[in-house]
Amino acid sequence: TFALSFVVVSRLLKGRVDASHALPAWLIPGVATLDIAVTGGHMPMGWAPELNLFAGAVGAVLALVLFAMIVSRLVHHDPLAAAMTPSLMILVAPFAVGFLAYSNIVGGIDRFGALLFYFALFMFAVVATKVFRRSVRFSPAWWTIGFPMAALVNAALKYAEFRANGPLWVLAAALLGALSLALAILTVRTARIALNGKLFT
Repeated sequence: TFALSFVVVSRLLKGRVDASHALPAWLIPGVATLDIAVTGGHMPMGWAPELNLFAGAVGAVLALVLFAMIVSRLVHHDPLAAAMTPSLMILVAPFAVGFLAYSNIVGGIDRFGALLFYFALFMFAVVATKVFRRSVRFSPAWWTIGFPMAALVNAALKYAEFRANGPLWVLAAALLGALSLALAILTVRTARIALNGKLFT
């Protein structure tokens, strides 16, 4: 993920990048680097904290810069193609994964961490109204909703546990139920089109 982030930044700094090419998938290198701190927070080796700080620094700044570029493209250029609409859910990932990474790096949940969680929740509410529509046809691209929603569910469960708050537990359970339902539907519909020979059409 460090190598991928290096390549992405190097290519962007060459200049002459068409702003209309900025897509939610661009966030993946930054989010993947943040994932190092999400899992690395449980590593006992003496060098792990420094690796987590490095991953957090690279992932957070890269995700923030790319998020701004993508939002600018969505605001000032043509809408995404209909088949790419589910990828809008990736906009939730930097903040949900960022919350998990940040809480591991600092060893707890403070107010800044809470801000990350609540903005992830806000972005999910905004994006969900655009993604979950009957007009958006099913395709394998729908699987892009899985990891951002899963990150948000993990963030919600962790935050609810920290606050020990009833409504937050209800929210976390509702998000977990929504994720489980979405993955079940995706699995069934993907299997159906695979058996029909239409997976790649």
